[in-house]
Amino acid sequence: MLADSLPPETRVVLVRAGVLTGRVVDARGYPIDGATLEIVGTDSAGAPIFDDPRRSSFQAAHFDAMLAGPAPLVPQGELGVMPGPVPPIPHPDTPTPRAEPVPVAGRSPAESTAEPWVTRADGTFRASPASPGRVRVIVRHPQYVEAESDRVTLLPGGEAHVDVVMHEGGTLEGRVLDAHDRPVEGARVVVSATHGTLERATRSASDGTFAFAALPEQVSLTAGVDEDDAQPDVRLSVSIPEQGKKDVVVRLPEPREALAVTVVDDRGGPVDAAQVSASSLAADAPLRTTSFTDRRGEAVLKRARGIPLRVEVSAPGRAPTVVTTDGGGESLRVELAPAESATGEVASWRGRDAIAGAEVTLYTDLGVRRARSGADGTFSLSELAPGPARLDVRAPGFAPVTRTVALPDSGGRRPFAIPRIELSAEGIVEGQVVDGRGEPVPGARVAKDHVPTWLVVGANPPGIALTDAEGRFQLKELPEGMVMLEAYAPDVGRGRAEGVKVVSDRTTVNVRIPLVGDTGDDRAARGPAASGSVAVTLGESDEPVEVVVVSVVSGSEAERAGLQPGDALLTVDGDEVHTMEEARARLSGPVADDVLVVLRRADRTLTLRVTREAVRR
Repeated sequence: MLADSLPPETRVVLVRAGVLTGRVVDARGYPIDGATLEIVGTDSAGAPIFDDPRRSSFQAAHFDAMLAGPAPLVPQGELGVMPGPVPPIPHPDTPTPRAEPVPVAGRSPAESTAEPWVTRADGTFRASPASPGRVRVIVRHPQYVEAESDRVTLLPGGEAHVDVVMHEGGTLEGRVLDAHDRPVEGARVVVSATHGTLERATRSASDGTFAFAALPEQVSLTAGVDEDDAQPDVRLSVSIPEQGKKDVVVRLPEPREALAVTVVDDRGGPVDAAQVSASSLAADAPLRTTSFTDRRGEAVLKRARGIPLRVEVSAPGRAPTVVTTDGGGESLRVELAPAESATGEVASWRGRDAIAGAEVTLYTDLGVRRARSGADGTFSLSELAPGPARLDVRAPGFAPVTRTVALPDSGGRRPFAIPRIELSAEGIVEGQVVDGRGEPVPGARVAKDHVPTWLVVGANPPGIALTDAEGRFQLKELPEGMVMLEAYAPDVGRGRAEGVKVVSDRTTVNVRIPLVGDTGDDRAARGPAASGSVAVTLGESDEPVEVVVVSVVSGSEAERAGLQPGDALLTVDGDEVHTMEEARARLSGPVADDVLVVLRRADRTLTLRVTREAVRR
């Protein structure tokens, strides 16, 4: 092989692991033996940390197995099979105090043994190796409520210490009854902690009874009997006294009938393969279901009759639409108009050169559409509905552009020509983020104008830079002119640098951003973390004071549900919200659960059901 054809060198930088020590006690200060530990948090690159010995052992076994190359297929069956055994997959509910060693290829049993992270008789523990970053310890014990430590900064090769107090919690007992007060046997009852990751499930006995022990003060309870549908019939919020008992009666409503939906085109003809998605607009009747129309344009939404619904309908070649219904009718008829389309071109400033690969995002009340420009800089967006929209365009090496457009109603006869979008060369800013003592802050997020408090677990969205171990950052894709930069680090604070001069094709250096303490939605994020929330950053308006959405994370469930910056939150799950603390507490809860939001947008009042998801600060 010629030297020119060799692949470029890939350099991997390994970060030294740290050690996390601590002690776990009960509310009286007595040590707790046999509690299992897990480390979670965010590393300096903003990536999530989930550390425990079982996961590490499995990853090592998987990595060593991959180094050996693919196993040969054994000619069995139609496709062939691979020889085993398959390494066991760790599960968060699996007890670890007496976990068996996981065999690792190429290592001795002693080398492949993963020592579980369990508290000793005096309640102390030592967790190593631990990923460095902003981390906390989650502690679990069958006789106590799940607890978590304060967040600490664990430096590469360093050591940090935490203390954790666990509480005995309370007991929840109850009965599941049908609409005629008869006991329901075999109903699936699930309790999820409002704050934390605890989730337990059971089945009601022949007399409808069920019981849970060692539960936290606030839990969400769901119950249902439909095995073919994951949607529960009832959802309740329950408060349980510490070391006390709470009795509840869960009454399941009469089984709701299906709602028939007919989708037609503008001429009254049936629309085949239309997607019909419905979400309940009643806080006490959780429902989210999807169906597709047949050749007659008919679809059936299970258990959807009799409750208020928001119904979203889309089909190839048709403009999407949203209708609301109070659920009083036996059927629903939806008409889809021909879809609109839009075309455009992305070029460098003054149209000198076409820009290929630019990301084009169109935000509308009926969803988000994305496209990329081709080699000639052109792009197209299809299956649109007429109305106002916001267009964002960005490309590497250029400053992004945002425009407001109005899509006309042409009956789908001709595409709307978006005026040419010209991007100017980016400006770059380099600097350092420090805390109140002037010490560098690693892992801080830096962005133009605003840094979101909450992000979806995973990669950072575009337009955000992260500081390194010395607190230094490099923020690209900035427009020319005077800009304001903001920096944010969880549990450290938020700060701004105003009047930063940016010049195209130039780098501005030595910008210093001090963090001055949590404000706004940062304060609302204090306290025990919930397993899920809504990926929006909140703020408060001037008189009259209202809770408003400052930003929505791109690609999040909040964006998919239709939340937009500037929306004023009126109620969350039926309760009015007057402060950011109230709003954040109600938006947070069990992951993959729904939250019902009533908001005001301009002169309209909208009701949206948003799915919670795993988020990070």
